[in-house]
Amino acid sequence: MTEWNPKNEQLIRDIGDFVDKQMRDILDPNVSTPATIKHLFNARATGMHLFERATKELGLDLKGDWEGSTKHIIDLCEQNGSDAADKIKKIIPVAQRLADEFGFGPDTKMGKIQQVMVLGKIKKKNIKF
Repeated sequence: MTEWNPKNEQLIRDIGDFVDKQMRDILDPNVSTPATIKHLFNARATGMHLFERATKELGLDLKGDWEGSTKHIIDLCEQNGSDAADKIKKIIPVAQRLADEFGFGPDTKMGKIQQVMVLGKIKKKNIKF
């Protein structure tokens, strides 16, 4: 089991902030698809760093097992009376909808052109978050 400490709690908050910002960019119909692609690309280094830390410090595989990892994070926070995973909890149903409806998610295997086309469709749906 993952050790609970302030450093790990902050890492979970940082991951929540990161995925929250990504999701808002993806869903915001007022942000153009090219701008969203640029934001996602520019944030990739931050995300990779956070996901690497999650693997090392929390024993998670966010890229390979998003569902299992987020469940572990939420359970860990609930067991320790923390709200650090609240943003992650809020994102899960929306992320699941994007995966089910569009095949779009953290572990998507789409090519870049297909991602752009799907992002355009997502933005037109005006999904509330």
